[in-house]
Amino acid sequence: MDCAEGWNSLPNGKRRYTVRQIADRLGVTRATIYRHLDPDEAVSA
Repeated sequence: MDCAEGWNSLPNGKRRYTVRQIADRLGVTRATIYRHLDPDEAVSA
């Protein structure tokens, strides 16, 4: 899994991976992931 791939949505609109799964894969905390997200970029749920 590459990092960008983790944010890709599935056809049903759900995320492919959770933030927890991405953080675990990268060996960091969820807080680290959230700190590095662009706050100005809208993320649809």
